[in-house]
Amino acid sequence: SWVESDTNLTSGESLIRQLIHGKRFYKDEFGVDCEMLWLPDVFGYSGALPQIMRGCGVRFFSTQKIFWAYTGGEPFPYNTFIWESIDGSEVMAHFHNDYNSETRPEAVIRRWDERVQKDGFSKRLFPFGHGDGGGGPTRAHLEFALRQKDLEGAPKFRIDSPISFFREQEEAGWPDVRYVGELYFQAHRGTYTSQARTKALNRYSEFALREAEMWGAAAIVLRQHAFPFERWDAAWKMLLLNQFHDILPGSSIHRVHEESEEQLTEVIETATEMTEKATGFLVNEGEEAWTLFNSLSWERHALVELPEGIEGLISDEGEALPAQKTGESSFAELPLSPIGWKSFSEGAPVSVENLIMADPTCLENDLVRVRFNDFGEITSIYDKDTGQELVDGVCNKLCMYQDIPSTYDAWDIDSMYSQSPVALPEKAQITVTAQGPLFGQLVIQRKLN
Repeated sequence: SWVESDTNLTSGESLIRQLIHGKRFYKDEFGVDCEMLWLPDVFGYSGALPQIMRGCGVRFFSTQKIFWAYTGGEPFPYNTFIWESIDGSEVMAHFHNDYNSETRPEAVIRRWDERVQKDGFSKRLFPFGHGDGGGGPTRAHLEFALRQKDLEGAPKFRIDSPISFFREQEEAGWPDVRYVGELYFQAHRGTYTSQARTKALNRYSEFALREAEMWGAAAIVLRQHAFPFERWDAAWKMLLLNQFHDILPGSSIHRVHEESEEQLTEVIETATEMTEKATGFLVNEGEEAWTLFNSLSWERHALVELPEGIEGLISDEGEALPAQKTGESSFAELPLSPIGWKSFSEGAPVSVENLIMADPTCLENDLVRVRFNDFGEITSIYDKDTGQELVDGVCNKLCMYQDIPSTYDAWDIDSMYSQSPVALPEKAQITVTAQGPLFGQLVIQRKLN
């Protein structure tokens, strides 16, 4: 892969590009078609990964982190097995232990004895050297390894490439055991939430690059647009870099996240600029109209804030559209075509019956009534159509806890966190900001701790 990326928070599109760019690099630099995904330090593995690997021509997978079950979870049962994706795609997997090691006989024997699976194979991968932090093997590591080529009482030691291990195991036959779906890592759960801004910028970057590619492709085909492929490629590679498994999960030092947020912001700005140029080519020049683009694959109605001074729009079929004045802004409800664009011209809005009521304790329309308490928490959702109350208790209750893990503070959330709640006694300030006919809206502000 392009970097040793996280596979939980990245999109499927990003994971595909990680593999495509990584394989291309091996091909261009070394003339090698790399068929192995090597992710020793990643914090769990998506159940879609084997499908993505096979689609990219990658058949072998190796890691070790899954054995870090120090939180008391159930240990992973296999070393050498078939990993099956959600869709049934299969890859051959081998899990070694740790990404560093000494090579003294004691360490080599211990590593062989650590295997969790006793049948179906007679070889293991054994990464050695100082490892974490960038240090490789020293002369002492290599000397011990060479002296254990055929040492009585110790496993035979051979220095070779990992791909040789996989091909020899494939030739000997793969053990008849399999694991289906996500390889969930039972520790490091905090990496799903740590450094939320970095995570949000990653997702916005993925969305922004998708928009740039979609409308850029349309502009190339329909308007012979000169798409900036090099800038687009550089932006994607910058995003892929920042999906490294200690950046995106939020387990890097402070400076890394400062730089990452700057770089991802630049990716978004670059992609947005490319999108604006592409969509500009797709609209009819000189036409007095406002054109909206919908990149989703289904038709939808969207509430859109209108340009200043415009109070209503008419569709290209001549239909006046519902609009609403809220504060200094006007909003219209516009029908948008799937993966396409639609133009609207200025016109008088059509009036519609207002079925919406809003006050600081309630939002209501013809279908549902939602009530709020003094903290802005939902206390009732009443379905008018069926006459059912859908809430039992308080919804959207904000809670805060002390988060002081015993180890790995950026990585872990300890199970006893729920025993250390922080009181949040301050009531909310609730303001009605819209009352229909298209939408009602409350703004709820709370002070936390």
